[in-house]
Amino acid sequence: MEIISSAAPAVTICMSLGAAITIALFGGKIRYVNEGVTIAASLIKFGLITLMFLSISAGSIYLFSPVTLLPGVPFSLRVDLFGIYFAFLSSLLWIVTSIYSIGYLRALDEHAQTRYYLCFAVCVASTVGIAFSGNLLTFFIFYEILTLVSRQTSKVG
Repeated sequence: MEIISSAAPAVTICMSLGAAITIALFGGKIRYVNEGVTIAASLIKFGLITLMFLSISAGSIYLFSPVTLLPGVPFSLRVDLFGIYFAFLSSLLWIVTSIYSIGYLRALDEHAQTRYYLCFAVCVASTVGIAFSGNLLTFFIFYEILTLVSRQTSKVG
């Protein structure tokens, strides 16, 4: 088993966060930014996860621990076979749900589309963060982000 020390898991998570920031800055100002950024980010994230999946299926594990949050407890991302399956599925479903959301929100002429797409991007980032959590503290952080943001997403409609 080869252990790969890489920032690839963090980059994959940050792909959705970058989409959320772009949507927050330009979503309400430029037409179709919400949809375009969501689709582009979902495809890129799926590609990154697929690349990691290929090396993990060959027996590798990705590890990334940039900072220690508490004494002896780092913020740790660990991508193994189980985690990559979960991330692969969630990123694939993000593509499908994004396409569905575009038609659904346009048909309703929903007034809070920017908030929906922003929260949706953060939800996907936290879902992949949960899949890549290397310890219980990291899992808890991402799970709390998911809990807070999914509540805001459900207010649309």
